[in-house]
Parts: sequence; structure tokens; C-alpha cells
Amino acid sequence: MLRTDSLWIYRYHRLILLLILLFAMVIRLARLNAPGERYFDEVYHAYTAEEWAKGNTDAWLWGRSALPEEQADEWTPPEEDCSYEWTHPPTAKLIMSWSMRVFGIHPWAWRLPGALLGVVCILLIYLTATSLFKLKTIGLLAAAIASLDSLPLFASRIGMNDVYCVTFILTAVLLALRNRYVLSAFAIGLAISCKWTALFGLPLLGLIHLLRVKPRERWEPGRLTNLVLSYSLIVPAMYMGSYIPFFCAGHSVHQFGELQRQMWHYHTTLKATHSYSSRAWEWPIGRGQVWCYVDRVDLPDKSPSTETGNKEAGKNNPRRVVANVYAIGNPIILLAGAAAILLIAVEAVRLRQTNLIIVLAGYLVFWAPWVLSPRIMFLYHYIPPLPFLYIATAWAFISTRISRKGIGFTLIVALIALAAIYPYVTAIYMPEHLTPGHWSWKQTIKD
Repeated sequence: MLRTDSLWIYRYHRLILLLILLFAMVIRLARLNAPGERYFDEVYHAYTAEEWAKGNTDAWLWGRSALPEEQADEWTPPEEDCSYEWTHPPTAKLIMSWSMRVFGIHPWAWRLPGALLGVVCILLIYLTATSLFKLKTIGLLAAAIASLDSLPLFASRIGMNDVYCVTFILTAVLLALRNRYVLSAFAIGLAISCKWTALFGLPLLGLIHLLRVKPRERWEPGRLTNLVLSYSLIVPAMYMGSYIPFFCAGHSVHQFGELQRQMWHYHTTLKATHSYSSRAWEWPIGRGQVWCYVDRVDLPDKSPSTETGNKEAGKNNPRRVVANVYAIGNPIILLAGAAAILLIAVEAVRLRQTNLIIVLAGYLVFWAPWVLSPRIMFLYHYIPPLPFLYIATAWAFISTRISRKGIGFTLIVALIALAAIYPYVTAIYMPEHLTPGHWSWKQTIKD
């Protein structure tokens, strides 16, 4: 049996939530312009968004062959080391493009919407947890845990589509929990228009309907018709609506159909390999970190010989600092979360409580398909299940009656781990000897 909220939590929960959100915002927005160049998959997502902002309509298409023969010579190839990103639907890139049209072509401009949505995700985790368990304590704990994990922090600070997709998925789940199925259909449609993997959320929304509605009301003709029409009409409409700029750019219905076929072919036949790829079973234990960026700088030596004017000594004795960006999770949170998921699985079977089943299902629908997938995978594919892992962890803390000191100690250790990881997620220059594996890295030295 879960505890009730303490009087202190009841009185100050808004202040606590505000502090959590402010903390999450600061660590996401600080030095958002670093790295000061496109890196990792920004050379696809952010680059394409930038080309759209500049009015390049060719950036919508997969190649020269997408144009009629008489127009093929007018094809604008992408910059060297960049590619047009057409393998995912456009909504996330459109939002980045709109940001660049407002603020200009800057790294922080294409990253700003994702950083802000990363904070919104934490608010949605709080609201979802409190909707499920009716305890602000669990909601606050889930939000605090989410704010301390470095994997969503990484996703919020890079111009990719993952954080956009997760934000809209969580919005759809929260609206479904509140029986707002029409709005939920709009939200999941937006998520799918960011990334096809949001389709995994449709069975979850159906399950929420079955479990949260009284049995005798589940199959009422009016309610069921409303539900089916909402998802079968609104979701495709939202997806098609995301391509309005595609058609406004002069592209045809035939090209749209061929683009969808090309996208499907790419994702179902991809045979690529990568040294930083990982298997889905590794993600819950924190394995599979992805090294996304490195930059090395040789700084002048500050030895006395340099300070007295011996410039040659300064040149010959450089201090090397290295900036890195890793996609990496907080091991304290990931391991605690893995244990919590196992616990909630046992308790969901034993108690058959709808809220436990929904949390477990939310985790599994976004993680289990990757276990069976033959294609190349990376740790950041683990981001959609994480909100449910955070909620499960918060529930486990409360349901197992861990003392407040025990919970506080765990959060402090997680905060220390985040502080240690933070420079390696945000490209802060560190002495080379403090950077793991530096001897095997490819050098990128700035004079």
C-alpha cells in the first residue's frame, strides 16, 4: 500500500516542481551553442532544417532521381559531409527550421526547441505519474529522477528528432489518461510525424482506454465509435498535414508516395554496421554509450619560462584539453530503473493494478520491439521507454517504503554521477588525462 503525500509535500509541491524544472532548464540551456558546429546526426537533421529555412526545396527529396528527368540538372546537392535527412517524417526538422528563421542560423537556434521540449518532458512525466498514482510524491520523484539522467539531457541538446517524438508521445499518454482521446489522437499524430517508432504508442493508448474505462462502458457504441474515428482519421490527417510544406514546395503526390516507399525501404533493408551500435538488451544496464563528438585544443604552457618571455618553451610544452559529447545514461538511474521495472512487472501480475500495468506496458512497447529488431541500433533509441522507467523507479521508492534518507541519498549519488558525466555530454573542455580512452581517439586539433 502506497503512502499518502505528507503535508509538507502537499503545501510545497509546486515550488519543488518549479525548482526541478529550473534545474533541468539550466543544464539544458547552458552553453547550448557548444559544439559550435554540426556534429553527429545534426549533419542530417539540423542541416536539412537549415536548408528548408534557406528555401532549398530539393532538401525534401532523397536524391536527383526524385526529380523529373527534365529537372534533374537543377538538383542542388548537399554540402560535403552533410546529407539531406528524408528517412524520417518532417515535424521535428520543421520546428528546428522555424526556430532558425526566427533566431538566425546558429547552433543554439536549431537546438533551442529540443532543449525547451526536454524540460516540457519532465513536466509531462510529473503529470503522468500523478495521474496514474494520485500521489504528488511519486510525480515529484519521477520528475527529479528524469532531471538527473544524462541520456535525455543529451537528446535535448542536439538537433535530432528523439526529444520531439517523446514529448508528443507523453502528451498523448497524459491526454488518454484524462479521457481526452480526440486531443490524444492529435498528439500521437504529431509524434508519428516526427518518427515512425511513435506508432508503438498506439497499442498503449488502446490499452489505457480498456483499463481506465469501466468494463460496461468500454464497448458502448458511441464511445467506441468516437475512439476509433479519433485515431483512424486524426492520426493520418496529422501525418499528412506535416507534409503541407512539401507540397507547397512544388512536389507532387507521386513524389510523396515514392518518398514514403523510400523511407520504408531504407528502414527495413538497412544493413549498416557501426562501432558504437549496441543491442537493446544492453541499454537497461547502461551499456552502448555513443561517442558523438571530439575536439582537441593545444593551449600555451603556463610555466615560468613562458611567463618570462620564452615563447619557444611555451610552444614546445602545450597543455592539451579535449571536448567530447557522449550519448550516455546516468548509471545510477538506469540500474535503479532496471530493478524497478522488474519489481513493477512482478507486482503488476500479482496485484493486477491498472496503473502498474500501464507503466509496464509503456516501457515494454517502446523497448521490446528493439530486442527483436535486426537493424543497427544505438543507445538513444532507448529514450522513449525512459519516462516510464522514471515513473516505475519513483513508484518503487515509495511502495517499498524506503526511508526519506535512503531516497535522498540515492538522488544525491545520482546528482554526483550527473556532475561527473556532464562535461562529457556538453562538450566542456577537460584536461586530456581526465578523458577516458583519449589515446585511441582521432585528433581534431584547433590551432
